[in-house]
Amino acid sequence: MKGSVENEIVIVGGGICGLATALALHRKSIKSLVLEKSEELRATGAAIIVQANGWHALDQLGVGSILRETAIQIHGGKFISLGDDGPKEVPFGIYREFRCLKRTDLIKAMANCLPMETIRTGCQVVSIELDPITQYSQLVLSNGSILQAKVVIGCDGVNSTIANMVTLHQTKLLHFSTCVARGFTKYPNGHQFPNEFAMISRGQVQLGRIPMTDKLVYWFVTRLNTAQDSIISKDPTLIRQSLMESMEGFPIHAMDMIRNCKLNSLHLTDLKYRPPWDLLLNKFSKGTMVVAGDAMHATGPFIAQGGSASIEDAIVLARCLAQKMHNTTNGIMARSTVEEAFDKKEFSKGKCIASRSLYEPVGGCCWKVGNGHNIRIWEDRWLPYQNGFKILTQDIGDQNASLVKDLLVGNPPYWNQDLVDNTFHPFEGAQILQISLIQKENQDFIIHVDPIVASFSGGTVGVISALMVIEINNNMKRSEENEIVIVGGGICGLATALALHRKRIKSLVLERSEELRATGAAIIVQANGWHALDQLGVGSILRETAIQIQGGKFISLGEDEPKEVPFGIYKEFRCLKRTDLIKAMANCLPMETIRTGCQVVSIELDPITQYRQLVLSNGSILQAKVVIGCDGVNSTIANMVGLHETKLLRFSTCAARGFTEYPNGHQFPSEFAMMSRGQVQLGMMPMTDKLVYWFVTRLNTAQDSIISKDPALIRQSLMESMEGFPIHAMDMISNCKLNSLHLTDLKYRPPWDLLLNKFSKGTMVVAGDAMHATGPFIAQGGSASIEDAIVLARCLAQKMHNTTNGIMARSTVEEAFDKYVKERRMRIFWLSLNTYLVGKKLDAKSRIVRFVVIAIMFVLFRDPNCHLRYNCGTLHEEENLNYI
Repeated sequence: MKGSVENEIVIVGGGICGLATALALHRKSIKSLVLEKSEELRATGAAIIVQANGWHALDQLGVGSILRETAIQIHGGKFISLGDDGPKEVPFGIYREFRCLKRTDLIKAMANCLPMETIRTGCQVVSIELDPITQYSQLVLSNGSILQAKVVIGCDGVNSTIANMVTLHQTKLLHFSTCVARGFTKYPNGHQFPNEFAMISRGQVQLGRIPMTDKLVYWFVTRLNTAQDSIISKDPTLIRQSLMESMEGFPIHAMDMIRNCKLNSLHLTDLKYRPPWDLLLNKFSKGTMVVAGDAMHATGPFIAQGGSASIEDAIVLARCLAQKMHNTTNGIMARSTVEEAFDKKEFSKGKCIASRSLYEPVGGCCWKVGNGHNIRIWEDRWLPYQNGFKILTQDIGDQNASLVKDLLVGNPPYWNQDLVDNTFHPFEGAQILQISLIQKENQDFIIHVDPIVASFSGGTVGVISALMVIEINNNMKRSEENEIVIVGGGICGLATALALHRKRIKSLVLERSEELRATGAAIIVQANGWHALDQLGVGSILRETAIQIQGGKFISLGEDEPKEVPFGIYKEFRCLKRTDLIKAMANCLPMETIRTGCQVVSIELDPITQYRQLVLSNGSILQAKVVIGCDGVNSTIANMVGLHETKLLRFSTCAARGFTEYPNGHQFPSEFAMMSRGQVQLGMMPMTDKLVYWFVTRLNTAQDSIISKDPALIRQSLMESMEGFPIHAMDMISNCKLNSLHLTDLKYRPPWDLLLNKFSKGTMVVAGDAMHATGPFIAQGGSASIEDAIVLARCLAQKMHNTTNGIMARSTVEEAFDKYVKERRMRIFWLSLNTYLVGKKLDAKSRIVRFVVIAIMFVLFRDPNCHLRYNCGTLHEEENLNYI
């Protein structure tokens, strides 16, 4: 029998509940291991309906925002009864939020936010034994290996192995007399259904229909069981045939929907449930084992709460465990402590309600109002100047005002004075109206209030949001020690933090802006960049946001007919919204990793420890053993390591970027088109079937510093400079989204500086644009920054894992940086040289100069795909640098 491996927390089952539990624990900085018996993560059933309570839980996990983009909001519903005297309709309203998600989207979103080592597939638990010495559980797997777990959480569904272990085998699961079939129907040209949930019934057959997008509809049918269902359920064609037979008398559009459904989405299942009285009378834990999700409370699908309840379980269970773990020495829990966490009232007796936040205010904490979505008016602590920060006015049970967001109106939001005056005691109402609101969409924050100044007006000591933890100090210096601090929360900074996170190394990202933001509209990612994104674990989710570009063409516009030169695409070429990339990486990081509103004003050397002290604009001090500068072209850290001695140069051209949206769809093929006329170039490529990204390069003008501040002026200047371009190109610029427009001059670090300079000094190093600012001409700047992150994380991890307790000496850090710089230097030199030559070709006014530049490029970069074949290696193991 194979050896035993010890784990703190093992979760059995990699479905919705198992991954949600792992992610909730991850958000609380608690490691776990998920065992899934299938060879890959899969989702049983086509879709899941998520209503207001479920969205609250998903927001706590940090995946709500990305999942909202995959499904439309349902605005209402109707029950339709079909009879001999015609259909009868009864409309009903929707409470707050109602969407239908693909189960695969939900599974993928949660899995992508977990460290790579969290999930193990192909691991079936065949038995669980008790270790007689440690009294912890030993899980025997089907391959003969043994895992020892201090905590076992059973999220293994209706037929749960763990439920049997905690004595739930004594209560038998019952069967409804009905079964349910579920599936999708795709309408390539779009469907005509309104954004509503329609429930159609005739006799004992019911059909539910919910649009998910403008081309995809989810539906389910419930009918009485038949003796043949065990055979029918194994063949999608038979499922469809049986549904068509049972739905005789339903409307034609309903029959067509079933007839044209996607066969691979069809499932037919009988409906098991655990009786409600069993949920009151049973125990759901035994020692250090507990169950959650369907293993705990299998129900029918009739009120669409099964999936949401499972995610609620995850939130509550993670919170209960975290509260006990954080009260123990070194975060190690004794058996009795685990049992106390499982016995906690809010998780026992089937009352798993997640109305509270995963980040519930404790001790000296209270809420600071952002958008009001997470704060309960009557239960939570959010009112400044008030003893205990709670509302004292008696709750009159007004269902229209249960969350603070219900007290806000408008965009940007402001307080609904009439509602506040009519709801609260005049004294409290006046205090509420004095709370300043951030005039842009922002999340609610948890504030740790200074005990001397217990208000929100002067300053706060700490801010925690669902995706970030910010700890600041007002008007007093305080030193906080961190192992690794990353300055800059852009693409390179977040990629570096995520790469370190994948190597199980903590870091802290300091972003000077009040929120994460992405400069520029989009980023082109080619084959080498996608390899790097796959290493970070965000490649798959980002591929769904943009279409694959299949080819390209250069178009030269002159007095004669346009001349086209086609070119091919190497492996993979897509254009991503920068905000999508930033969001995907941020959502995969532990909450405490990112701090916004933290501008580094100076860095000093601690004379005793020889580590760096970062002084922030608010006066607080962070001590860092390692400082990584990912703070862009105008880098503070680059100046500190000596790069201020080499001046950034400017091309004589500038670049404007933007999006144009086509509500009815555009007619452009999936290709990258590059048009040029004189010294003006237009590049355009579709991102989706309705959105196109474009950029224009032209010569700088004296007015650009003024033009760049006004999107309307940017558009006007582009229209003037693009005279002679095709009508569709002019229309694209004319109809662009003004809020997406950016005009920037193009700075670069000369290629020879990349050969001669040092990029590290002591325990400081730079990466991304701070290291190798280049022009955008070969679309490699963003990808090169992500490559930097992979290589830097790997070099640091290799040195850290070879030290005692993972603590690195100064000399060890310097060795890691030397290895990183050595591995990256020639890569970024060749990228920079290629970009420099393309930029000079565009700048050149002399034909002779242009000819010389083209000749040099032909000699050095004859292979157009040389940069794309580069392989930055993996985060899993040490690999030599190579090309693929």
